[in-house]
Amino acid sequence: MDEAAEDAKEYWPGEPWLRAALDADRGDRVAANLLAARLVQQIDFMQQTDSALDEDDDVDEAVAARGDEAAELYGRVLAADPDDPGARTGLAVLREVVEAEDADPKADAYSYYLVQLDSVSGSSGFYEELVVTDADELRWACDHWFRRVDGQQGFTLVPVVSGERGSLISLDAVCVDGATDWGAVAIPPLGGELLPVGCPASSDGLRYHYGYTLNICL
Repeated sequence: MDEAAEDAKEYWPGEPWLRAALDADRGDRVAANLLAARLVQQIDFMQQTDSALDEDDDVDEAVAARGDEAAELYGRVLAADPDDPGARTGLAVLREVVEAEDADPKADAYSYYLVQLDSVSGSSGFYEELVVTDADELRWACDHWFRRVDGQQGFTLVPVVSGERGSLISLDAVCVDGATDWGAVAIPPLGGELLPVGCPASSDGLRYHYGYTLNICL
């Protein structure tokens, strides 16, 4: 297996839990949207790196299988609610990724927190993003994230309110010597309409998936 694909498998640990949720309740639209978004991210990764996530898989076949499953999941949600914003936007993003289109998405009017970690060195590497709408959820997710990267510095937070990006906030003061202190940074409240769970967001011409995203820079 390609080294990049081997490393990337750890970045979608929530997939089995989302599948378990759908096994328990096929009508769980939130789980369906979130799982479909994970599959879209995997497609994007495999196309950029030309590497399948499983050793015995053909890249093209793996991309096609995930694309078909994501489309089925979004279709299932839209059959239950034709106006579901996560499925409608997610399906459009799926088409962009599968067809390798150069997307220039218009900014939406939602509010959310965007946490980023840039691990690009020179012209290659990766950067990671977290999109959530609740401050407590942000702290919980970042606590796990900080532990995974062993207290690495360089995390930033940007509140996006009604599609407008706020000031960049460094999170370096939160994680010092392996301990976290969220009292060191004030997380501003979000106004406006919150980004629906599972719905991709767009700001400044870029796409952001709800939850965690790994982006490759080659």
